[in-house]
Amino acid sequence: MLSFLHKGIGRRQIFSLCLLSLVMFVLTGCWDKKEFNQMAIVQTLAVDKHENEYKVTLQLITPKAGEKGITGEDLWIISGQGESVAAALDQADLSTPRRIYLEQMNLILLGEGVLADDLMGGYRYLTRSHYLRRSNYVLAIKGEAGEIIAAKPELGKIDIFYLTNLIKDQERKIKNSVTLVNDCLLAAHSTTGAVFIPAVILEAKEKLTLDGGALVKNNQLVDWVDQAWTESYYWVCGEIKQKPLVLQDVWKAGDMVVLEVEKSRCHLVVKQQQPLVIGLEIEAELDMVDNRGVHNVADEKELEQSLEQVRQRAEQEIEAIVKEGLDKAQSLNCDAFNLGQWLAAFHQSVAAQYDWQKDFKDIELEVEVKTEIKSLLINQK
Repeated sequence: MLSFLHKGIGRRQIFSLCLLSLVMFVLTGCWDKKEFNQMAIVQTLAVDKHENEYKVTLQLITPKAGEKGITGEDLWIISGQGESVAAALDQADLSTPRRIYLEQMNLILLGEGVLADDLMGGYRYLTRSHYLRRSNYVLAIKGEAGEIIAAKPELGKIDIFYLTNLIKDQERKIKNSVTLVNDCLLAAHSTTGAVFIPAVILEAKEKLTLDGGALVKNNQLVDWVDQAWTESYYWVCGEIKQKPLVLQDVWKAGDMVVLEVEKSRCHLVVKQQQPLVIGLEIEAELDMVDNRGVHNVADEKELEQSLEQVRQRAEQEIEAIVKEGLDKAQSLNCDAFNLGQWLAAFHQSVAAQYDWQKDFKDIELEVEVKTEIKSLLINQK
């Protein structure tokens, strides 16, 4: 027996020391390290299509060693073309000495050519290669998506994540107002086959604005909608938490009241199965933030009457907004409001009686609005 075993060191301790030595050799290696200043991190990807050729435009962040922060000087824009998105990315990769790192991408822009031909074709490769996360934002571009990336708004000099933060700011005011890759994937395999994708427009080659969007059905563009249509979409599918509602001529001509929506919710119900009638019950909490009309009333009764007039006008305005959007969707037979998905999920026996992609245009939809005004800018004498 070895002498050190007589001193209390056994086989278990020897095995532990050998294992520890082996682990130390493994931990000291950095064989797969990625140097920060040798990477080109993709922030935004734009995909366009012309005839049978794809074009990708990438907004890259190229950090430098020793930098404490990232500025607009670290942005780099490259592009590539090919018969597929994969081939276009390979060509773009040849124009940068750094390794293109797609895993941190959080925004994809789809140009009109991609939307009109095949929505999934714009990002199928990226999804299968795990470069695109289901939580990535998606925006539609009327025209060339690459032009949006090339735009340099004044605020972009300060905030290089300008477009992403524009989306996040809207989501802060209107919950569920954004469209994700996951929404597009679900729509492609749903009973409705439809999805609404918000659009961003470029004004005067320097100002980026979220405005309207694209209605897509079965992976192809159906039509473009304006900002007024998106208002109806938010009332049904979103939860509005901070948005003004302007009412004109409430009590008499020239009067104006501005209400701020603090909270809204839409509840769907099947009111009748055959023929099918779906009810959209919208509830909203409002605050009066501006009153250019009645400021003083004689008594409690007159105060209540003034309040009731405001409430009725608000409900009529919201109902008109929602109905206009629903009428547009039904005229296109494109259920971007996902009413068919809701019906299939919670009323399967009813949904089974209809071919939703054909029958949606004929379904009767009833809108009912109830509001509560929490504060008034009216004084009682």
